[in-house]
Amino acid sequence: PQQQAATHRQSWLGVIAASAAVVLVWYGLWGLFDAYLFPNDKVRSALSCLGLALFLSVLLQSLERRLRLLSNNNNNGVLVFITAVLGVCYWRGIWVLWDALLLLFHPSAVVRCSLAIVVGTMLLCLTCHWNHHVLGPPILCSALVLQVMV
Repeated sequence: PQQQAATHRQSWLGVIAASAAVVLVWYGLWGLFDAYLFPNDKVRSALSCLGLALFLSVLLQSLERRLRLLSNNNNNGVLVFITAVLGVCYWRGIWVLWDALLLLFHPSAVVRCSLAIVVGTMLLCLTCHWNHHVLGPPILCSALVLQVMV
């Protein structure tokens, strides 16, 4: 029992550390995009991020098999980093564009955020993508689901 408790504690500490690391990588990438990608034009910056996300998505789809063969395993650092940049670009593009466009119609953050929750929830339900991985970091949610199953 003590060894099992220690293993359980170590796995949770690993999940917490990995989750914090992911947040820091995203924070850094997002901050660099804010500073250097059309910092004075929110719409152009957001659309550039979305364009970069689309480009990286197509690039990864076409090169994924070759990158995996080159790395000889599934832990290819380059592939993981490109995927992180893609994720940040997509999230930032949607987030900044939403803010910039809705700010034109309503200055209240409460209204913009409430509308985002309603529209996001409706889209998730309509596309049948409502699950625990969508609404939380997968690494944390996966650990929670495993704990419930055990």
